[in-house]
Amino acid sequence: MKATLILAGILELIAAVLLLLGGNFLIQGPSQSSQLNPQILKVSGIAYIVLGLGYIITAIGLFCRKKWARIITLLTGICIFAYAFLVGIITTVTSYGTAYWTAPAIAMMWAMLLPFLGIGAWWTWAFRAAKMAALIPPSTSLRPTSISAIAIIKISNILFLPLIVYVAVFPAMGLLLEGLASQLYVGVLLIVSFVLGVGLWRLQEWARIGSLILYGYGFLNSVLFYVRPEALNVYVSTVRSQMGLPATQVSHPIWGLGMGVVILGIFCYFLITRRAAFKKRV
Repeated sequence: MKATLILAGILELIAAVLLLLGGNFLIQGPSQSSQLNPQILKVSGIAYIVLGLGYIITAIGLFCRKKWARIITLLTGICIFAYAFLVGIITTVTSYGTAYWTAPAIAMMWAMLLPFLGIGAWWTWAFRAAKMAALIPPSTSLRPTSISAIAIIKISNILFLPLIVYVAVFPAMGLLLEGLASQLYVGVLLIVSFVLGVGLWRLQEWARIGSLILYGYGFLNSVLFYVRPEALNVYVSTVRSQMGLPATQVSHPIWGLGMGVVILGIFCYFLITRRAAFKKRV
């Protein structure tokens, strides 16, 4: 398993280099003739650089055999596998019966996704606590791995706070907030998420309850948003306009709602079933 840890760290360093180079390229602008909004390119570039730095820190954490690095790598593996699998399934299903659906094209797409599926499955399997126990001994903390993962995700949301200045429109309980209202709304959500993440890391019961309430709010917000195709299309068109892309209609909104429900459901499951860990701190 030591080779697995070292190889995973090396792969994360390679990904970090690619992200840093890509981020710098986007910030500089791919070309003067690009139709994409320069500000959006800069935002994307900054996001790439932040993610790249995160990979470097995580790789160093793996080499130093830190528990938090194992958890982040496990989370990354789950996300990589889930994303690649969903992209493959959604693309295959939505392109069926269209000019884009041909056996060679679909096979090529899955071939391109295969390395991501392999790495994601490998990291998900190999970086479980039981598999890494010999190299990264389990912590004596009462905090379950699942709660640590959720806390890390919520805390990391604060990194997106400076980017709210680029938010032009955002859905809120069936409405579309615009301008300053949308920026304040997103800013408050990010700050609340950060505070709850810190509370979860410290195993505070109020953070567990607050997180469940926030996820319930997110579920209701998603339902009210996705069942209104006109609002969804306005939102997508506005975002694409910001990016310098032509407007388009969302043809399969159910996929977005479905993925959101699954993710929120997983988080709520762990918050509910790991309640005992919080009760020990009350």
